[in-house]
Amino acid sequence: MLTPIELIKATVDGTIARKFGRIVNITSSAVKAPVDILGLSNGARSGLTGFVAGLARKTVAHNVTINNILPGLFDTDRLRSSSMVGAKMQGKSFEEFHAHSG
Repeated sequence: MLTPIELIKATVDGTIARKFGRIVNITSSAVKAPVDILGLSNGARSGLTGFVAGLARKTVAHNVTINNILPGLFDTDRLRSSSMVGAKMQGKSFEEFHAHSG
């Protein structure tokens, strides 16, 4: 959270002075649906989102937009491995677990 906020703070005045700018943060869908095992990470993402929301309302008048992208799940080895563990813990097949978790 702190690094993107500091980067935005370091660049936003210049974009406002030029009357043009685009800032895009790639964060996580956990902002909308927090994941129980990501406690502090959920808080940091929500903090960044709140900061951006407040600032974006001020910068838009200067043709400067700030947005967050909230990507969801990507089919990776780690996700498949975690899903298999979750399925096993719930006594389900990988397909059953995956169909109801995404």
